[in-house]
Amino acid sequence: MKKIYLFLIIVLTACRPSTSEDFQSEGKAWMKSCLKELKEIKTLDDLNKKQAFIQKKYNQLAELILLANLKEPQQELDLIENMESKELHSELMRIYLIPGAKEVIASIQLETLKKLNGIDRRVE
Repeated sequence: MKKIYLFLIIVLTACRPSTSEDFQSEGKAWMKSCLKELKEIKTLDDLNKKQAFIQKKYNQLAELILLANLKEPQQELDLIENMESKELHSELMRIYLIPGAKEVIASIQLETLKKLNGIDRRVE
C-alpha cells in the first residue's frame, strides 16, 4: 500500500511545480484566484454558496505546500511567507466578522487538516 501512495506522490509531483520560482508563481496565482472570490462574499449566504470553492482552494494550498516541502524542505516556509499578503489577511478578517462565517471557515480548514493528516499517515 505504501508503494502505491509513493507512486502517486511521484506522479503528482512530476506534473507540478519544481523550482522555487514555479512554486512562487503558482502561489501567487492561487492567492489571486482566492482574493477574487473572497471579495465577492458579503453575507453568510454568499459564503455558503462559495464553500465548495473555498474548500477546493484550501486543499490546493495544502497540496502546494506539501509538494514544495517534498521538493525543497525549506521551500515550504518561503511559500507561506510569500502568501501572507495584507490583502488576503484583510479579506479573511472581513469575512470572519460576518455572523456565522467564522464557523464555516473553521469547518473548511478542519476538513483540509483531516485530509493532510490522512496523507501523513498513509505515507509513513
